[in-house]
Amino acid sequence: MKKNKLFFGLVLFASNILFFINAFAQPYKYNLDFIYNPQNNNTEQKIYRVNLRTGELDTVISDRSGLAKFLLNPSQTKLFLEDSRSGDCEVIDPEMPDSTLKIFYTHGGTISGVLDGPDNTMYVSGWFGYYDGDTVGLSGSYIINRNTLTIIDSTSISEIDLRQDLAIHGFHNNLSSFLSSDKSNFYTFVYNDKTGIYFDVASTKTNRHIGRKRCGILGGFVYGPSIEDERNGYAIISYETSAGFAYQKYVVCNVDSGAIESIIPFTQRADVYLSADTKYTLIEEANWDPSAATRKYLPGEYIPGNIYVYESKSGKLIQRLALPPQGEVLLFDNYPNMLYYYLPVQHRSINIDLSKLTSINSLNPTTSYTGSSNFTITISGKNFTSSSIVNWNGTAKSTTFIADSILQASILASDIAVVDSPLVTVKNPDGSESNSIRFYIKQQPVITGYNVKLINSNGTKLTTGSLQYYDGVWKDAINNNDGTFFINTTAKTLSLRMTYEYGTQTKSNVSISTDTIVFQTVNAQIQLQNSNGALIDTGTVQYYAGAWRTLGTTINGVAVKELLPASYSFRMTYANASKDKQQDIGANATIIFKTVNAQVQLQNSSGALMDTGSVQYYSGSWLPLGTTINGVATKELLPNSYSFRMSYAYASKDLQQNIDSSSIVIFKTVNTTVQLQNSQGSFIDTGVVQYYSGAWRAFGSTINGVSNKELLPNSYSFRMYYASASKDKQQDIGASATVIFQTVQAQVQLQNSQGTLIDTGIVQYYSGAWRSLGTTTSGTATKELLPNSYSFRMTYALVSLDKTQDLSSDATVRFSTVLCTIRVKNSQSQLVDNALASYYSGAWKQIGNTVNGVITKELLPVSLSFRVKYGTQQIDKTQNLSTNNVVDFVIQ
Repeated sequence: MKKNKLFFGLVLFASNILFFINAFAQPYKYNLDFIYNPQNNNTEQKIYRVNLRTGELDTVISDRSGLAKFLLNPSQTKLFLEDSRSGDCEVIDPEMPDSTLKIFYTHGGTISGVLDGPDNTMYVSGWFGYYDGDTVGLSGSYIINRNTLTIIDSTSISEIDLRQDLAIHGFHNNLSSFLSSDKSNFYTFVYNDKTGIYFDVASTKTNRHIGRKRCGILGGFVYGPSIEDERNGYAIISYETSAGFAYQKYVVCNVDSGAIESIIPFTQRADVYLSADTKYTLIEEANWDPSAATRKYLPGEYIPGNIYVYESKSGKLIQRLALPPQGEVLLFDNYPNMLYYYLPVQHRSINIDLSKLTSINSLNPTTSYTGSSNFTITISGKNFTSSSIVNWNGTAKSTTFIADSILQASILASDIAVVDSPLVTVKNPDGSESNSIRFYIKQQPVITGYNVKLINSNGTKLTTGSLQYYDGVWKDAINNNDGTFFINTTAKTLSLRMTYEYGTQTKSNVSISTDTIVFQTVNAQIQLQNSNGALIDTGTVQYYAGAWRTLGTTINGVAVKELLPASYSFRMTYANASKDKQQDIGANATIIFKTVNAQVQLQNSSGALMDTGSVQYYSGSWLPLGTTINGVATKELLPNSYSFRMSYAYASKDLQQNIDSSSIVIFKTVNTTVQLQNSQGSFIDTGVVQYYSGAWRAFGSTINGVSNKELLPNSYSFRMYYASASKDKQQDIGASATVIFQTVQAQVQLQNSQGTLIDTGIVQYYSGAWRSLGTTTSGTATKELLPNSYSFRMTYALVSLDKTQDLSSDATVRFSTVLCTIRVKNSQSQLVDNALASYYSGAWKQIGNTVNGVITKELLPVSLSFRVKYGTQQIDKTQNLSTNNVVDFVIQ
């Protein structure tokens, strides 16, 4: 606890006056020297400063006399020079010391402090004189503009009594006053040793008191509380719970928030400081030795150079600095992380970046047992160097530098031979030493069994596992139902088998020890990636452990499960297809399934890509893949062998392919050519073509005897329509793409009874209806017809005769007439002449009169009605000429 600390740190020495402020804008140390000049028997004065970064000295003011003291505002832009005779104070700019900016007339008084305020203001306090028969010193304070030095507000002794709410009340009474971190409030420490730590709060905007704030809940002090240091909304308060330094504590108060951030016990006399950024609390040993040289505030105070750096928020010791004795701690707002340790005799500074101090966060391991072997301890922390040394209870150990945050040290069996709790620290070549962490050496216990636990990849215990151990046969261990197991045995080694989620892991010949035997699962991550490596969803994952077990479905492309480290078969199901993969997740816990981009192409016979092809693939059933766009349908599929089906022009074609070997599946149509040739082999038109695929589909009409269509290479039935008839033909166009239909020349002849070809026969054929074939010329009518079986009709002499014939067997259709002979006799069987003969075919047609009792006519051999008229007699008779061509009439 600092004793008799003067506000703003004014220090009087026998030979000179030294002054420093806890927060400088520049890293300078200003000094006032008295120099005796024997030539004129005068004592001259000069002010010089030391640049704490470079060590350079320069004189600010020289050849002065009558200077009682000087003060600087914290930003070091104004230097206040107080005359020892008048007490008046001259204000100059340290960078332009020859120009006087202002003179404050104190009338024999003194200025005691200067503080930078908000909004370009300064607070100046002191004791100012006036005369009313006697000179009386009055307390007073000014708020002035930092640039122009004009007075904004002021107080006198009478105003202090009447205006207790002034923000500068505590300041001009030389109390411990300081600004909040945002400089909106002025805090003044209120001494109270009964109920807690209090601060008066005043607004720097209105310059008026606005209330009182309590910092945390703390009270019942035996000695104290006293303020040790303050800045930027923080204050360090000291108190003792009983008489003596052994009961001394330092409280880090965040006055802005009204909270106590840490309480740091320290059992020696000390000076205490807050770093400029308030992140660190510095406690400097300040021993009391009446024989020691004068230093700082009090004669007899000896500073050995030991400074303990604590983290303000946690109160954790970061490092102990071992510095030369009799130095001064200087801290500057413009250099918030820096500690400047000024050595006055040498006019130099040791500059320390507090953010780069060496500190320890953890040890691994943290404990050991007596009688254990040599081991390596890992120290984790920050700001280690290659020259840092690990100390074990003050003894340097063999140290290996791993990184600026990791050191390793060799600990010998002799170091852990007895129960102890040695301190582990890290020491640097400059003598600075980190905080300490205890390592605990425990008595080696008597081992009577095995402790086993099952944890997941994050170290959390798993409660659903089961453990067996081998003792002649596999036996169940005691399950504590909290993720731990116990095996009560005196065996020195055992084989253990852990079962979790149907998987097992066996550890053979495990030696018994005090350490818990750990089975740890790994976080198996099963990924489904597409052909571009992007993660995709809707993959369903299983793993095999005695049977196929559900693992999960990919979310953001990944399904995860904690499994014991072993080799498993994994199955990914995607788009109704599955792929298996075996992997040891103990070696690699990430299992990657990758689809391929199956590209199903439809090409025509020339290799050009075609659209409107509909694609399916078979995986348990036929599933849609897509329709060709620009000739291609694509789908991400697992790399298996699939049957693919292309449907095009009402037909389909199947193709099996392993897309792991080749992901491009090509279907190619053939240019199907259907030809219509006549009996001479010449191409003829007006043939209409169809093909059968589920139903008869239009193919096209022959042009120049040919019709073409791109079709999948299958076996089709083709149908040719020509001359109102059709002909079907089946052909595998994969074997031959040219389908030929050829007509035959149907020749329909008309012969008389003598076999002589005769004309004027009218010919028809039946194909859905009777169609004209032609009229016999030279006894024959011809027509190209498809080689089918047709009904033909010959009409001659108004009589028709039908005949069916298969042209594919015989293309010549012959019709023959018979010589119809009409014979007329009387009852005496005598031939009768001039009898008029007729036959009926739609109407009665005359044949003629008998000559010598007979008349003849070539007629087609059908059944006809005949009539004979003779005189007044008329006789009708029906007769089939095909059976008897002589028609006899008897006239009575």
